[in-house]
Amino acid sequence: MIITGLIILFVLMIMYRFLQLSSITSITEKNVRFINDLLERSSPSNHIKIIQLIDWHKQYHHPFLVERSYKIHQKDKSMNNDRFAVFIDLGCFLKGESIDNKKWLHFSDIIKMPLSIEKTCIEYMMTGKDQVDFIWGLDPVEQKEKIYLEFPNKGTIESYIVENGKIVDRYEYTRSPSKNIHSSFMYIRRDRNGIIDSYHYALKKPIIKRDHTIYIVSYSPVNRTKTYYYRCL
Repeated sequence: MIITGLIILFVLMIMYRFLQLSSITSITEKNVRFINDLLERSSPSNHIKIIQLIDWHKQYHHPFLVERSYKIHQKDKSMNNDRFAVFIDLGCFLKGESIDNKKWLHFSDIIKMPLSIEKTCIEYMMTGKDQVDFIWGLDPVEQKEKIYLEFPNKGTIESYIVENGKIVDRYEYTRSPSKNIHSSFMYIRRDRNGIIDSYHYALKKPIIKRDHTIYIVSYSPVNRTKTYYYRCL
């Protein structure tokens, strides 16, 4: 009886793991299709980096989660719809109470992570003093590569513009209450001099389109642009 019970438990564990991996694979494939048109338009170097990131997610069995956005310039109504970002929970690099160095070094090498950002990530992973979400973004039209460190418990986001592994600019987002009736809260973005340059509103009711959901709308009075952030359904 005990042996039968152990066999059933073992089979259930195998089935659970199989279903888990199957779900991760499904999410990854769905998000890859979501940016397939970007892959086709990407420069050779960006194409390689994106493929390497996708392969990294598959190798370590993590879901590939992306967000896209389209920015509209109010002056001439031109639109940039090639912007996207990849979301990663830094907790995925932990193995017990230590960092999985192979996984981390593989990832940081792909995106050519600046040393100062890498030190910050390692510090938070080792001390476990706060939740940190890592976001890697790319805007091939404006030729900007971005890294975000989001601290949900603090309500802040550190944003860095990087180039060839070097930080060339930085911004900080601060979560604040919103007076806009359509949003539940907002993030105010400030540049390196502390000057406000944009407002990001989290919608109370996301806008459902045919194949995606818009959940954040931002406005920059400085650049006179409006941006819609969306994810696949």
